[in-house]
Amino acid sequence: MPLSISIRNVVKAYDAPSRFAQQWGRWARQQLHHPGRYGDTRGHWGDLVWRLPLLAFHGYLTYFYQQHALWIIIFSVSFYVHVLTLVWPWLPTATGFVRRSVHFAYHLAYWLLPAPHLYWFSQMWEASTPVAMVGAGWYLAAASNHGSRRLHSGRVNVDSITGRFRRSRRAFYLMVRAIPFIGKRKKPFVALRGVSLEIGSGMFG
Repeated sequence: MPLSISIRNVVKAYDAPSRFAQQWGRWARQQLHHPGRYGDTRGHWGDLVWRLPLLAFHGYLTYFYQQHALWIIIFSVSFYVHVLTLVWPWLPTATGFVRRSVHFAYHLAYWLLPAPHLYWFSQMWEASTPVAMVGAGWYLAAASNHGSRRLHSGRVNVDSITGRFRRSRRAFYLMVRAIPFIGKRKKPFVALRGVSLEIGSGMFG
């Protein structure tokens, strides 16, 4: 009996994101291709059923359970990221007044949420130097992430920055663009797209 192998729609992409990154961005791709199914806010309200209890448990671990300073910092930063990821899915789907409110709440949490944590750290620790170091690192990471999003979305062109403090702003964006994984992002190159193969019995060596 002759052996035949058929392969359909072979795709080969170089510098593609890892499988974990692809699965992490799956919701965004589904929303892009099926806006009626994944782009409404009803799904977000349903997600709050399990997201809010998870956030509450995260807050309990951060503010009541942890005692070691290093773990308190780690859980505080992760709680900050958790809050932002809870608000982020609402940004592209909300409209009108809700959209403006969600944008305002997101940016308010993005820039002001570290401040009460730093005040909490200063109350727990007698030395102010570690608090200043944590605060500087925290806000520098937040500013770098914000600058990276502006760069990759095309809202900022490093070569045509004008206005006040343009040299400082240009230096900042150049620094952000040089950071691995944040500023430097490899663009996937598709070498094969939708190639089909038929392998017959006489082609095996």
